[in-house]
Amino acid sequence: MKSAKFAVLLLILITVNIIKAQDFPSEYPLELKIYPFEFPYNISGGYSYFGMNQLVQNSESWTIFIHETFGNLLISSGCNDLFAFFFLGIYNISIDQHLPLGSQWMYQEAHRSVLGSNDVESADSIYEFDFNVSDKKVYEVSDSELAYFHDTHPVEFIRSVTAGSELTIVKSTELKKNYFYSGKSLKFILPNLWINQINLFWNLQFSSISTINDSIDDLNTKEKNIKDRDFSGPEFTTWVYELYHMDEPYSNRGIHPSGTGYNRYISYSDLSKDEIDYLTRVTYLMLLNFASPQMLGINRMEISETENIYLNFSFMTFLTPFGYTVDFNLMSKIKVLDFSITYHSYVNNDKYFPGVDFEIYRLPLWFINDNFYAGGLISVWNQPDELLFNTEKSMLGGMIKGELIYKYNDKFEFFSECGFKTEGWVAGQLSLDNEFTFGIGLNVLMY
Repeated sequence: MKSAKFAVLLLILITVNIIKAQDFPSEYPLELKIYPFEFPYNISGGYSYFGMNQLVQNSESWTIFIHETFGNLLISSGCNDLFAFFFLGIYNISIDQHLPLGSQWMYQEAHRSVLGSNDVESADSIYEFDFNVSDKKVYEVSDSELAYFHDTHPVEFIRSVTAGSELTIVKSTELKKNYFYSGKSLKFILPNLWINQINLFWNLQFSSISTINDSIDDLNTKEKNIKDRDFSGPEFTTWVYELYHMDEPYSNRGIHPSGTGYNRYISYSDLSKDEIDYLTRVTYLMLLNFASPQMLGINRMEISETENIYLNFSFMTFLTPFGYTVDFNLMSKIKVLDFSITYHSYVNNDKYFPGVDFEIYRLPLWFINDNFYAGGLISVWNQPDELLFNTEKSMLGGMIKGELIYKYNDKFEFFSECGFKTEGWVAGQLSLDNEFTFGIGLNVLMY
């Protein structure tokens, strides 16, 4: 698998070098958000798990810091852009996945966020710092807690399985926005954007072919102890299986081949033809996550240089508790107004449901003080009723968020944000119910 990743990395390197990542003076610094507190999760969970905003923002900031720091060090030492790109690609393949705050850490901790918010205790193998094990897991979950969670909160259970892939896409989207609005070149961050999306696509494709059965058989042979087992195993076969079997008790999975505990892992052979077809469809829809000029280093498309108008766009495909959503995001910069519009196409087994977001980024509050900025988001959606896979009924919902930023000096800012959402699924928001959130933190400005 690693050799294939190196080959793909080389192909991307050549392609991006031909197109050349845009490189011009940035208008704003990059924001590195240090997010130490998010209500209510750091109160109710006592930091035994994190809020999803915390995970995304802290991991994004670490990713930017590492890539920009090492990239600039390599260039200043005489290396060219190609070498820096390949070096950072190797870092993402070989090192990032083993470190706290890295992309794989965020991926696994996302699972733990949903589990923890539903009173299911777990552990993350990232903290073992075993560089010889590439497949990380969420483990030390008891069968009794897992079965109770599954049977009493089936929608939340499905969400727990796909939370890692969800935050991977949210993080990539936030990185694209951060670089678009700052105007900074994408050349150092591209390896991270590509490797994470390649990993996600390959894992989905691997789940939709029969060879995954051998991997599951191997895991079942090795994992004699219940608490050594991942809480879900191959998550994408589990996800599609649960969509079609939501009302079945967890005990229907039978006994583990060792004779101890439940048989947690869903293999390819456990799936019906309809389930395989649905998984295959979503696998190909995941290719839309590569559909953005930014993936080729084109950070902005100039509409009017004199009027300072720029645009860019991206597509995103998310797996959800009710099926999937295909989103289209348009980022816009018109003079001092930075904003984005996202159109959501929510899809379950029976119907399509629409939604739309409008987000403002770093609007200067001159009428207060030159050091104050504001941001905000308004979202309205129509989603499947009760977030169910098999329903034609819909429920109307929405979310509103606001952020206030105080620029302390040229290096640091303080921020606070709060938001409220109604019942519904929002990528990067932990609760599926009505929820009020509040967070504070520090922006480190990277020029």
